[in-house]
Amino acid sequence: MLLLRLKEGKKFCDSFTDFLRNRSKLEDDYGKNLIKLSQSGANIDESGSLKASWDSIRKGTEYVGNIHCELAKKLNDLLDRTSKFREKYKNERLKVDDKMKKSQKEKKVAYENLNKAKKVYEQRCRETDQCQELYDSKSSFTQKEEERLKRSLSKSKTYAENSDSVYQSSVKILEDCHKKWASDMEEACQVFQNLEEERIQFLRNEFWIYTNLGSTQAVDIDEKYEDCRKVIEKCDHNYDIDLFISQKRTGSERPAFITYENFYFNTKSSLGRSQFKINESSIDEGDYTTIGQVRSVSSSTLSNFAKVLYAYDAQSNQELSLAVGDVIEILKIEDDQWGIGILNGRRGAFPLNFVRR
Repeated sequence: MLLLRLKEGKKFCDSFTDFLRNRSKLEDDYGKNLIKLSQSGANIDESGSLKASWDSIRKGTEYVGNIHCELAKKLNDLLDRTSKFREKYKNERLKVDDKMKKSQKEKKVAYENLNKAKKVYEQRCRETDQCQELYDSKSSFTQKEEERLKRSLSKSKTYAENSDSVYQSSVKILEDCHKKWASDMEEACQVFQNLEEERIQFLRNEFWIYTNLGSTQAVDIDEKYEDCRKVIEKCDHNYDIDLFISQKRTGSERPAFITYENFYFNTKSSLGRSQFKINESSIDEGDYTTIGQVRSVSSSTLSNFAKVLYAYDAQSNQELSLAVGDVIEILKIEDDQWGIGILNGRRGAFPLNFVRR
């Protein structure tokens, strides 16, 4: 039973080493896959707090992958210690086991020799008794027969005495073997108990280390994810949109519409207001156009309307004074600053940034 117990203990150690080996491989493979996964999406064109959140997720994934790889190394160290202990446990067990088998074998041989010696001894005793009975049963016999019987009786007694000596010696040998076997068994039991105590204590400590490794890993991973959560909490869509606008903006105003330009009303103008000139034939200084003229101009140019947003005082007779809420009929867009239109029956130039089309 003791040997069976030790063999089962060895199987348990083997199972634990296989468990550690497989767990270490799983952790290493999983960690490497996480590290590889963390590299994906690194070149995505994103900015702002969402980009920071995504980077924290990727870096957190890489960190977790490294933790799993580090755990795999620590599990390998645990595996090495367990394997060495298993070999030591096995060698100590085999050493005592061999000694016990040898002692048991000696005891078995001594017991078999004892049985043989006992059988020979009993056989010799029976032969001696038979010779003695034969000798005593005859009242008269010849001298030759008497001498023959005496020789047989003497020989039988000698054989019986020798077998008795061998038998007693076998008993003594068996007794010594039994004492030695009992002593070896007692010693083996003590060794086996020590081995079992050491095995249980060792595995208990290894289980404790294994559990602490898993617990520490879980805490480290949770702390990293907590850091990720703190970054994600700062993710704000308003901030990201404002940042995108500030980085990618192309201007504060919409591009001007492409308008129709009548060849006969096309006048050249410079970019500055001070150099802005209007064809005298189209606008007479201080004159107002008639309804017929307005219709004539409107029919020969692209007409649309704009609402005045800000008041404007004309700086010359060629410009229109604007009041908030007025509606101007736009006749022509000279450039990105000035246009020509009709307001209250009068034709003139006006600033485009004071109106909304």
